[in-house]
Amino acid sequence: MDEPEKMGYAPLSSLPPFILGTATILLIVLNTLVWSVPGYTMALVKFIIRRPGLQPAISRILICIVECWLAGLMSIQNLTQHISWDIEGLDGLNRNGRYFIICNHQSWTDIMVLLKVFHKRIPFIKFFLKRELFWLPVFGTACWSLDFPYLMRYSEEYLLRHPDMRGKDLETIAALCERYKDQPIAILNFLEGTRFTTNKQQDQLSPYRHLLRPRAGGLATALFVMGGSIRTMIDTTIVYPERRCSFIDFLTGSIDRVTVRIRIREIPAYILHGDYRDDPKYRSAIQDWVNDLWLEKDVLMGEITDGDRGSC
Repeated sequence: MDEPEKMGYAPLSSLPPFILGTATILLIVLNTLVWSVPGYTMALVKFIIRRPGLQPAISRILICIVECWLAGLMSIQNLTQHISWDIEGLDGLNRNGRYFIICNHQSWTDIMVLLKVFHKRIPFIKFFLKRELFWLPVFGTACWSLDFPYLMRYSEEYLLRHPDMRGKDLETIAALCERYKDQPIAILNFLEGTRFTTNKQQDQLSPYRHLLRPRAGGLATALFVMGGSIRTMIDTTIVYPERRCSFIDFLTGSIDRVTVRIRIREIPAYILHGDYRDDPKYRSAIQDWVNDLWLEKDVLMGEITDGDRGSC
């Protein structure tokens, strides 16, 4: 069992919340501007030079730049956040592994927590994104340059009018993911699909005390396009014991403790391959498996909070 990480000295953490929040934002913006210059330069090179032999090398340089940006974020956390970290389950992870990461989702702070927990312990984390996000300034370009897979979700009505498009997007993504076949990779999926709130929990009639209903479709799509080549899952649970977890809380230094529990799981063979959209038996099997994972996660969160404090 890992020992809780003691609070280190954060020189700026004693500033008044408003000033600390402003300073944290300015440091994050400055760090981003510094590394965006070489990042966008290499993204432009990647766009212009389309030779397949050079694309992987350019992507590796881009990932190195992003790693430097992440190191800057970690330094900003150390300067501004006086947080006591209670993290268990990191043993067995390595930077040359191939992983799917699943996690409960409560706020944007979860991203900062995941960066803290996994930075330099696993490969650079990638997401499956909606294709519409490609057009977002800065974010879309950065994700494209780093070979993030984009998903186009067609409505059933559109597919009825254009049956030739059924499956085309998955074929495109599968071809892109072929680049990952022999590379270390970590793919993150928030199975709830949205941030937890009590209102959403009630609207969904969620059977879980601390979670929304999980969605198996995104995970099934990721497994499909990766061709079963990733067999290890990092099941991550984040709890904020004092119920402060908004990004504003993070920026202003209002989060004192974070608890993270990690369970490394082998993905069952019957889950690795299947057609979620057209095979009802497979769809039912993966939904049952994900629901069991979520029930176990819900029980774990209840144990951590002693059954009397929920997530924010």
